[in-house]
Amino acid sequence: MFMDPAKITAENRAIMVDFNGAAIWEKYAFVKSHPVVGLLQTFASAVSGMNIFKSSYIRDARVALEFEAGRLAELRNAGFNAPKVLDHDANWAWMTLSDMGDTVAHIVKKTDMEAEHRQNILVRAAESLAVLHGYGHYHGRPSMRDLTLNKRGIGFIDLEHNPLMVMSLAETQARDAFLFLLDATWAERDNPKLMPLLIAHYAKIAPPDAIEALDRTARALRPILAPLQYLPGGQPRAGVLINALVEGLQDRRPAARGAVHKAGPRV
Repeated sequence: MFMDPAKITAENRAIMVDFNGAAIWEKYAFVKSHPVVGLLQTFASAVSGMNIFKSSYIRDARVALEFEAGRLAELRNAGFNAPKVLDHDANWAWMTLSDMGDTVAHIVKKTDMEAEHRQNILVRAAESLAVLHGYGHYHGRPSMRDLTLNKRGIGFIDLEHNPLMVMSLAETQARDAFLFLLDATWAERDNPKLMPLLIAHYAKIAPPDAIEALDRTARALRPILAPLQYLPGGQPRAGVLINALVEGLQDRRPAARGAVHKAGPRV
């Protein structure tokens, strides 16, 4: 049933299998080395003085798998929508997980989806991430492929990153929000109002410390990234997001912010 460790790659480290008519996932211990990316992250962090650029990978693949299993249990025990660990190898070479439905990335990138439906799903994801943060949790790398949608709502998968090794909880949550919003900017070209909307929905629920860290990050990066949107052939996504964050969070800064209310685990 289980794969030869020598054949595991980044592409097949998680596979869906049929188990007595039910879909489950086999996930194997595997960490792909990114030496160039690691050096760039170290350089960017040293130059900018910002922890958000630091790598949050756990280098030992089996330690990472065991860590993820613990985080999944933590979120499930807190009432959040996350897969259940059904079984695992004694040495954490693999684990099996319950199915969580389709990923948000796969759903919203369907070409026949109406723009309003796509927007509603992304808003729901932004709010769910904010609720997660409001209860003192984090994802680690919440791209749309690491969020799911099922009957319970938005779900959280692939929690093998551990940013708390290198940054505070507020910085971790701010990076969560930044990575999710950056991944969602692809839809902004067809819906210019989307990014301000997602930021507003996140900010109305997220904890103040996370909002302040996100605002500090955006303002620090603005002089560097915002001009990219004006370069011919440049990558506009980061610049568009930075400008939207600086403008969208101005009413959430300490001097202007009113009371922030936390919602329950409505994910």
